[in-house]
Amino acid sequence: MQAILANLREIEQGEIEVLIFGDDAIMNDAPEAWPIVDFLICFHTHNFPLEKAIEYVRLRNPVCINDVTTQADLLSRVYVYETLRENGIPCPDFTIVDHGKATVLDCEDWMEIDGRRLKKVPLYFLLVFKQ
Repeated sequence: MQAILANLREIEQGEIEVLIFGDDAIMNDAPEAWPIVDFLICFHTHNFPLEKAIEYVRLRNPVCINDVTTQADLLSRVYVYETLRENGIPCPDFTIVDHGKATVLDCEDWMEIDGRRLKKVPLYFLLVFKQ
């Protein structure tokens, strides 16, 4: 997000004006009170009021650089995996677990969930340190 904003600011020199809606406005103001823009890039983060952003897009109809209404779908792992498979895009083997209702058999090298066996793979962690 910061890299995108930095690139936009580099070309801002009179051609475009980068306007960042502040956290206070996003969290506390109604979308009707948000600034009116021609183009919108919407970054979703934890606790971001996505419904308010969708309401803003419907109200003001800016050109959206990223599809704000689809961002809610991208929060659903089920939707993402189904879309990948429908489009022939390889994705990891997975199953959907309904906690409390699923029958789970957990073994050392594999796990079986509602009759579907999944091979366990080792987990690797990548640590990133900021200076």
